[in-house]
Amino acid sequence: MSVLLVVRRIVDWVVIVAMTLLITFRLGMLGNAYGPPWVSPFEKWKEVTWCLLWIFVPLYIIRLAFKTRLWAGYFCFLGVPLAAYIPSSIYFLPHWKESPFSSGVMAAGFIVLGLYWLLTSAFGSPPILAPSAQPSRLRRWAFISGGGLACGLGLIWTVFIALTPQFADCFVIPPSAKPKFSNQAVFIATDEVSFGKKPALDDPMPFFTGFAIARVQEHFWGLPWWCQKFVLLWRPAQWRGETYFYDGGHPYGLLTQFLPIVVFESCSRTRLISDAEIDLRILKEGPSQTTGRIFGRAYRPNEVDPWQRRAGIKVTIAGTSGNIVTATDEQGFFDAPGLTPGDYSVQVDTQPLSYAHCSSPIKVAPGQFIECDFEVE
Repeated sequence: MSVLLVVRRIVDWVVIVAMTLLITFRLGMLGNAYGPPWVSPFEKWKEVTWCLLWIFVPLYIIRLAFKTRLWAGYFCFLGVPLAAYIPSSIYFLPHWKESPFSSGVMAAGFIVLGLYWLLTSAFGSPPILAPSAQPSRLRRWAFISGGGLACGLGLIWTVFIALTPQFADCFVIPPSAKPKFSNQAVFIATDEVSFGKKPALDDPMPFFTGFAIARVQEHFWGLPWWCQKFVLLWRPAQWRGETYFYDGGHPYGLLTQFLPIVVFESCSRTRLISDAEIDLRILKEGPSQTTGRIFGRAYRPNEVDPWQRRAGIKVTIAGTSGNIVTATDEQGFFDAPGLTPGDYSVQVDTQPLSYAHCSSPIKVAPGQFIECDFEVE
């Protein structure tokens, strides 16, 4: 066997693997794809069809390459417009102007592959699997196995994309007794299988490498109906092995909407169960239709624990309902439910270092929950 023949065979299989990875990549993007809410079902599924073609055309090209290089090259050139029309995006209705670079890269990839198959055919190279070399049944099973492998890798890529945490500029999110958005998922969970090590206290980036398969202890809403006992999620790595209250987003991609996956969002009520007393209390008691509620925690920062709770701090809530006097409990919480709608202020018997999440006057509306935390010496 000549060196040139060995090199050609190696390149053949490198090209096949590259096309399989392209299919895997596109499967992952398709699994997370979702259309704009204003498009009609016809427009949405028309775009789904185009996305599916992006997968099936490369898959068919691989099948042709096992039999005839010439037709594999022709189909690569036929797939150029398809590759250019659908860039690497998780959104439907993509256009050239929205992503010219990714569209150009995809189209160029198909052109290069087409030229390779046509040139090797012109020089008389045989199919990758010559008919006499392998039985037809074996070739068929090789093709099916390769397609199954691509689909399996595509599913893994789909899950990886879906689990990518979403970080954004945060704003105060009050607790809620009902879903705040259509794909919100709220539950209590404990790790069963954790990925990544628990970081040290002085780790400057403790919120990464926090994937887990968690057992759901109590489900409030948002998980798929067929799997509400276990969930795959991303959570802060320092929570490994802990029980936590999770407030995340369930993906609504074509595939991910059916999977027990929850996406971490930095601006959410997600926290350790020991810090979620108010959230659980509101979920179980429900909102009032006529009154509001002010609640919060008292902290005393120190070198060991910057969020150490302070119990027994006297808190006065003054406003429309008069002066309501309460105190923080053992967990540092105070809670003032049943407030008549109007303006209020929160005063502490010791000089607070700072207030968080609130500033006077606090406007309370019916059914509203307002969080007011403060630090004390």
